[in-house]
Amino acid sequence: MEILKLSYDSLPAHLKPCFAYLSFFPEDEEIKAEYLMNLWIAEGFIPAAEQQWEMAWHWLDQLAQMCMFQVYEADYSVLTKHCKIHDLLHDLAIHISREDKCVFSVEEVSSHTSNSMGWCRILLAKNGLHVFNAISESRPVYLRTLSLYLNYSITSIPENLFTTMRGLRVLDLSYTQISTLPASLGKMIVLRLLNLTNTQIKEVPACVRHLKRLLFLALPIDCKSLPAWISDLRCLQHLKANCIDRMPRITNLRTLDSYMYLCAREEDKFTRLDNLVNMTQLQELSLTVYNDKELKRIEEGILAQLVKMRYLAIWNTTMEFGELSGKMRAMKHLESLQLLSFVVPSWICEFANLKQLKLVGCECSDYPELERMPNLVELLLSGN
Repeated sequence: MEILKLSYDSLPAHLKPCFAYLSFFPEDEEIKAEYLMNLWIAEGFIPAAEQQWEMAWHWLDQLAQMCMFQVYEADYSVLTKHCKIHDLLHDLAIHISREDKCVFSVEEVSSHTSNSMGWCRILLAKNGLHVFNAISESRPVYLRTLSLYLNYSITSIPENLFTTMRGLRVLDLSYTQISTLPASLGKMIVLRLLNLTNTQIKEVPACVRHLKRLLFLALPIDCKSLPAWISDLRCLQHLKANCIDRMPRITNLRTLDSYMYLCAREEDKFTRLDNLVNMTQLQELSLTVYNDKELKRIEEGILAQLVKMRYLAIWNTTMEFGELSGKMRAMKHLESLQLLSFVVPSWICEFANLKQLKLVGCECSDYPELERMPNLVELLLSGN
């Protein structure tokens, strides 16, 4: 461990906490790069600036180049980068985090009650029901991160659990069996990240409305609608919400990770595509089209105003081939494009920054001149 620590000691100061935060994930976990960077931002490791997200990607690449972990591509997601860390380096990250007042087991929580008030992170993946007694007794007033990830035996959260955690920034309750959240969570006024993936929650809890500084929100697959008040979360930039049936306007949203059913009802006051047009900061978007009417609107170029778009996937499941509007040429920053059942225009080669192009079941009368895309590193042609 001391030899490995030499690699850590040689890191620039700003990268040291970013590496140590890999202890947040269990050993051998496939780490989604996007989520890791959201954790860094929520914790305040990345300075607040207009280019904050770009800086996070740069730091991720720096750590990879220094061989602190491996970054690789996964072919089943629009957001393709994942990370994996060697077991020994993961042990190093845990060792460093323990020195920074982090705990990783119920036993540690119970046996260090004298130091518990100063803990900054409690990471209790796979620790079972006893976690609540240990946390409640320790009253960690300076806690910044709490992760109960992969505790399938947890079915509810005690109302008083968050009473002393006013400085909490990160809360990960994913892969638990909870169906509700306590109202006291709404008092966590500095909470930046809330992960409810793979829980039993059916609708967005009302207490989330009071989390005015929330940057990242991940909802379970059974949560199929978003309340109108979610547009009041002015700081929300990253939303993961699978299979939602309607989309309120969220002005500052940057990332929308969702399988969206584009079959808006006439009586529905939320017109999804119109609201997407107003999300001018949106850079990552995945759409599944089930309705001929919505496909027609895409063909007319309703998405063309999303000029900051970098990752775009449109899955056309109608019986007709879709066509892309020439207005989409305004997406000058596009880096990843995935299409299902579209007629591919030759002008697609004008996306000079494109790194990833996936065409599945597409019709191409004249394939684009690939040599005009100098940054292309991945090309997939399937069933064309």
